[in-house]
Amino acid sequence: MPSIEISSPTGKIKFHYTISTPSCADADKIDPEIPVLLFFHALAFHTVFHSQFSDPLLRKFNLVTFDLRWHGDTECDGVPEKYGQEEAAEDIIALITTLRLPPCHFVALDLGTMIALQIAVILPHQVLSLFIMSHVCLEELMNSLQEAGVDVTMEIVANAPHYLCLDYANDVNIMIYELVTHSMTKESIPPTPTNVISPWDAILREYGWKPDRVNELDDDDLTVSFPTWVDNK
Repeated sequence: MPSIEISSPTGKIKFHYTISTPSCADADKIDPEIPVLLFFHALAFHTVFHSQFSDPLLRKFNLVTFDLRWHGDTECDGVPEKYGQEEAAEDIIALITTLRLPPCHFVALDLGTMIALQIAVILPHQVLSLFIMSHVCLEELMNSLQEAGVDVTMEIVANAPHYLCLDYANDVNIMIYELVTHSMTKESIPPTPTNVISPWDAILREYGWKPDRVNELDDDDLTVSFPTWVDNK
């Protein structure tokens, strides 16, 4: 998986990124003939989109993701004293520019949603659509976007965990696919590729992941302990 050095208002960063195309899990460049989906990961979880990158339905397109500053294999001098969503967005805009990515469909989770939304504000022509997965203030955000004239819909996945793109990948992936293809003609939708694997398949297997193992570990098998509170008063 390649890296590329960029310069932004916050300094120099060597971004580690991943490109998957219909024919290659770890490609050097995108296929310019098909849409690009740009994924923004959650805090401390840069490989969270494994289930999306291994789905033949979504691998009809270019799938691109990256490790945020201080995540994964991205290298940087440090985090500036002032580093919020605006500064993070400037970093990613510099990455998008350096990689020469065309306007993309943004798919964002958790922390990544703030950065994706900020880019949509700063550089709206770069964003074809926004697919946001979050537990925070989505109804308020939806109302604000609708008031601004944006076409918005919201889907609720009942009882879903925080990283719903993993546990509810089948539901989430269909929603992403339908959003991307909504404005495409039937003839322009690429065929479904075969023999698709995730770019993280090998490393996950190395650490014990078995794709055929389902629900072997139940919540009842987990024990969470907390220190006993002692009131000395």
